Amino acid sequence: MDSKLIADTRTKVNLLMDPRTGIDLALDEQKLAPLAELLDTTKLSKKRKVAILGSYMLLYLGLTRHEELEVPENEERTRRLLAGDYLFGGYIRWLVQFEERELLTHLSPVHKKIQIGLASGLSLPLALAELDAGFRTFVERYAQGQHRTRRPQ
Repeated sequence: MDSKLIADTRTKVNLLMDPRTGIDLALDEQKLAPLAELLDTTKLSKKRKVAILGSYMLLYLGLTRHEELEVPENEERTRRLLAGDYLFGGYIRWLVQFEERELLTHLSPVHKKIQIGLASGLSLPLALAELDAGFRTFVERYAQGQHRTRRPQ
């Protein structure tokens, strides 16, 4: 596992977040390890690996914050909802910042399907498995050369 990739990604994601939000970005390294290991098998640049892993981290955290809404309606529930929404917005800002339009295009329907599934009663573990599959598909397609060529800017 590439612990340095995970640490570098965490550092960059923390810089994206406004500290005034008080959103805890703690995520067990083991949750990021499978994707980090898959990224290690590719010829992607370090910048793209960070972009992909960071977007995964933000979506994962956003989904888990929204799933924590089982608490009664109160200020804490509102805070969790807003934190999840902020993380989802952060994932979009993150990918735009890294100019990862292809990944954003790939993930948008995956994210929408997960959100609809959660609203229809899909369990969080199944939603996270769907998220993992979406990222794995993107990375494997890239590794096999089935990605679109990025236009120089």
